[in-house]
Amino acid sequence: MSRNIADVVLGGSKRRFTGLTLASLLAITSWGVHGAALAADPAQIIASMPGADKGAQPYGAMVQAPDGYVYGTALTNSPDSGWGLVFRVKTNGSGYKVVHAFDGATEGGTPRGDLMVGSDGSVYGNASTGEGAAQYGSLWKYVPGGKFKLLHVFNGSDGAYPGGALVQDSKGLLYGFAIGGGEFGRGAIFKMQPSGEKFAIIHSFAGEASGGNPHGLALGSDNLLYGVTSSGGNTGEGVAFKMARDGSGFQVLHSFDSTVESINPQASLVANPADGYVYGTTNSNGADYGSVYRFNGAGDFQTVLKFDDITNGEFPTSPLVVGPNGHLYGSAPYGGPSRSYGTLIEIDPATSKLVGVVSLTDSAFSVQAGLTKGSDGMLYVPAYAGGTNSAGAILKVDPAAFPAPILPKPAVQFYINQVNPPMTTSNTTPGKLMRLDWYSQYADSCAVTGTWNSGTVGTEGSKNIRQMELGDYPYVLTCTNAQGSTSSTQVLHVLPKP
Repeated sequence: MSRNIADVVLGGSKRRFTGLTLASLLAITSWGVHGAALAADPAQIIASMPGADKGAQPYGAMVQAPDGYVYGTALTNSPDSGWGLVFRVKTNGSGYKVVHAFDGATEGGTPRGDLMVGSDGSVYGNASTGEGAAQYGSLWKYVPGGKFKLLHVFNGSDGAYPGGALVQDSKGLLYGFAIGGGEFGRGAIFKMQPSGEKFAIIHSFAGEASGGNPHGLALGSDNLLYGVTSSGGNTGEGVAFKMARDGSGFQVLHSFDSTVESINPQASLVANPADGYVYGTTNSNGADYGSVYRFNGAGDFQTVLKFDDITNGEFPTSPLVVGPNGHLYGSAPYGGPSRSYGTLIEIDPATSKLVGVVSLTDSAFSVQAGLTKGSDGMLYVPAYAGGTNSAGAILKVDPAAFPAPILPKPAVQFYINQVNPPMTTSNTTPGKLMRLDWYSQYADSCAVTGTWNSGTVGTEGSKNIRQMELGDYPYVLTCTNAQGSTSSTQVLHVLPKP
């Protein structure tokens, strides 16, 4: 079953809204979109990446290890090579140190994945590519205190180009995915011990109906593995799936479809134990700005949030995290009120509402990573660009201080029989069945007047209508939020039969 909370398709094509009122633009710019962040900004730079031979372009979700340090990865400018590095920094921004530099040839490099802390206190990650024997990437761990250990080097047949974050079950076993390679060359799910021993593929993707090229994995509260792919399925645009930890019981739960939702998932998944759903983000279907979605083991797939560029950013590539208050926090590398520097967002999963947006500035921007929870209740995230050295920066974010999103007045799309562009008057004959479709972006509520009975309706919906007598029948839809109201009228003109 698919249910879309935030978007609707009318006539088989997507509708999106652009433009803001002058009042909305003034409201957005009044709290600052260029230059340094305001003092009240919940996102504060605690450290700038050094650049040069000490690391630039931090990428992927960081983690806080038991030693108190926050660990992260950078893509470029390692001390001895151009293959990236692992760094650590204290939560006050001091003590930055490179703890390992990838060599490319034996360890792989370009660490684009997300980090996780295992039950043994070690930091686990992946190198997504490399050269020579390590060209397909690797898995590794770093033991706080100074020991780096290579756990597995992919050879193509056992997977290629690992991504996302590893997940660990109650028995200590680690699970992950490789985007390519495997038996059919379309990616694989694997498991291994924390030592790297007993590495085994538990599922190889064949493409087509069962999906191909995985891009996210999570362990659900039911101890099943949940994931998504970027290809295959009924439309060739990817699937959401579940499976047992031994690889049995693989089941497609949803096929992505660009005609009704955003596609192209590129981020790790997060399981929310409060509601039993697994959450993720999509980047774009080519006609939208990406989304936040969720699904569960029963196959209930929902779009929770549509990115719109203007208010909340665009083209997310990073995972969400469940914050200390149960809300979901994420990022978008571009767009937002600043129109170019990206955003951090806060969603209340209980209501599926966007409740907070931080608009980033040119001081630290283009976040390509998910946020991570610190032991101090703060969130930490790397910014890919900005900082005093123009090499990126580390941000500390107060999850309790996100400003409410600044929304324009509602935008309304209202149709009779899905005519595009919508006509204000539609002709019909007595007794012929017609249909009204509507969608309002940014609205809190909508009400109807005119020919249909007065009352409230959802911010999106449809209704079949039929008139038996000749005449004009107006249908009025008015949608409202704190910024004001927007109305649209459709008139059904009933003419004699020819």
